[in-house]
Amino acid sequence: MIDRRALLVAIAACPIAAAARVPARSGPAPFTLWATATDRLDYAIADQTVRLALRATAGAPKVRLRISNAFGVEPLEIASLHLGLRQTDATVRPGTNLPLTLGGRRSILIPAGASVISDPAPLSVAAGSDLLASVAVRGRPAGVTGHLRPKDWSWLSAPGDFDAVEDAAAFPTRVPHWFFVDALVGEGASNAGTVAFLGDSITDSGSEPRGGYQGWVDSLARRVAATSGALPLGLANLGISGNRITAQRPGAGPNALARFDRDIAALPGVHTLVLFEGINDIYGTPIAAEALIQAHAQLALRARLRGLRVIGATLLPTRRQGFTAEREGVRAALNQFIRASPLYDAVIDFDRIGGDPADPLALRPAYDSGDRLHPGPVGYRAMAQAVPLDLLYPKRPRR
Repeated sequence: MIDRRALLVAIAACPIAAAARVPARSGPAPFTLWATATDRLDYAIADQTVRLALRATAGAPKVRLRISNAFGVEPLEIASLHLGLRQTDATVRPGTNLPLTLGGRRSILIPAGASVISDPAPLSVAAGSDLLASVAVRGRPAGVTGHLRPKDWSWLSAPGDFDAVEDAAAFPTRVPHWFFVDALVGEGASNAGTVAFLGDSITDSGSEPRGGYQGWVDSLARRVAATSGALPLGLANLGISGNRITAQRPGAGPNALARFDRDIAALPGVHTLVLFEGINDIYGTPIAAEALIQAHAQLALRARLRGLRVIGATLLPTRRQGFTAEREGVRAALNQFIRASPLYDAVIDFDRIGGDPADPLALRPAYDSGDRLHPGPVGYRAMAQAVPLDLLYPKRPRR
């Protein structure tokens, strides 16, 4: 007969179990400081170290990284990984490049379709901190998980494990994608949790210029960080350029209904979902208003059943070529549903904020990037300013 008490004592004494132990329930709750949505990338990595730049939206005294093999078709071998503060480009600020362990060990084999999370590292980050995550990969992964059009750069080394190296010279190849790392989790401080943003290119808004952080969620993060006296609040941008709620599109990630559990529900500390998606469903293969509304409602319902608050964001107007009167009818119907449905705890009415006063079915000229669909920097700042900050905070602080 198994002695359960002795077994629990033995497990608690195991170095790996101790290293991987989660925070006590009475301590500050973990929350997500940064995240990205992933897809399968058509890119070859072979016995190299990947270094990617990311920006924390909130601060914490300890952090963890999540590493994903969600789109791999075979196990992904991680030889080692480091995380440090960014000095410039691919150079880590001297003395900050800390090794991360995974259950007390430096290496791990991640099964196809799975993800792992590191043990906490005593790296104190502030809101707006730029970091460099370095992942040494063994072998040649079949199916690379990453983000196609990120807000910042990645760099690849020559063959070998260079994750402990601070200097950029070991990383000669700059790449416009993020690889493997899909979340940064903070611990050790009272916080207000995390708000997740599910959307398409208008939310992703990362490819031009890389490193500029000019999107509306970026501007909103700066507003939140500048709020005096407020607890740290993480913002997780899960936008994918070209993404749709109901249909697959090559290079645009899994549809939102398919990726909800991994991209939203699995992130630590998320209490609120901002749902701002649907324009690509309308602009692509024609979809009936009833079908799109049903799909949008399913996302809101699934979020509520997980205990999340749901904020619906109406779709911006567009006069882009090909956006017919029939498509405009679908957009108008979805927006009206979002404004009226009890599924949404609150509404951000981007349609009314972004519409041209002289032509409400067109994007306001000052906000237009030039393609009549996507806002430019001025438009993104206006969108961020239009979000009441009290919408983003939960009823009770997470202490």
